[in-house]
Amino acid sequence: MNIRTRLFLSFLFLTALPLAVVGYVGLNAIQRVSELTMDESTQRMKDLGQTSIRQKALDVAAQLQLYFEAHPELLTDPAKMMADKELAGVAVQSVGVTGYTALYDSKGIVYFHSNPKLIGEDMHMFAATLPEFWAIFDSSLDGTIVGSYYLWKEPNGSQREKYMECVPVRNTNFRVAATTYIDEFYAPIRDTQHKARSIIDQTRVQTFVAIGSVTLLALLIALGLSSYISSPIAAVIAASNAVEAGQFSAVN
Repeated sequence: MNIRTRLFLSFLFLTALPLAVVGYVGLNAIQRVSELTMDESTQRMKDLGQTSIRQKALDVAAQLQLYFEAHPELLTDPAKMMADKELAGVAVQSVGVTGYTALYDSKGIVYFHSNPKLIGEDMHMFAATLPEFWAIFDSSLDGTIVGSYYLWKEPNGSQREKYMECVPVRNTNFRVAATTYIDEFYAPIRDTQHKARSIIDQTRVQTFVAIGSVTLLALLIALGLSSYISSPIAAVIAASNAVEAGQFSAVN
């Protein structure tokens, strides 16, 4: 390898290589920070959603307790209770965007629900088809406050994660369940995550373009400098070789 080539490669590596390394490390650091921030934000929103659902169940249970205390006759007349529209409005309330609360007894019989088809039904029928849901529901029948996540099967066959909190209504054998899709609470974070990924992708392209441009410029500069520096050195080497060969007339 002649001196010109050595000088050319040296200049090139001293300029382009450090820039490429710094760009690569910087992009990876930005991406890791972005992913960590989004993951933690998603978990915080998920926890907030869980707390919100739990509080809704507690609030509805407290309201129902007061209602039953004011109308004790309803506790001994299920038909009259289920016909009470005011009680239905208390028992079935919205949770989040698509969620709801429901009222059932210690045997698993539903009295009030957003889905009319489930009113009067025994929820034991979901023990086999929705085991995660049933595990939560079953644990609440003895009056225990319980809450957890489960997968709910959508009409199109897909599954989405929901959270349900079950709370007893004091001085009765009734329970309140509050449930909704947990992704409702962190959906805005997902939108931000998509935007952040788009910005990172744009930054990556811009960085690669910058590195490519600087590399090309460094290539031209290295080519020029190597020629500029190597020419006199080559002349000195040629003169030295001529002297060693006894050709003194070749020395200027």
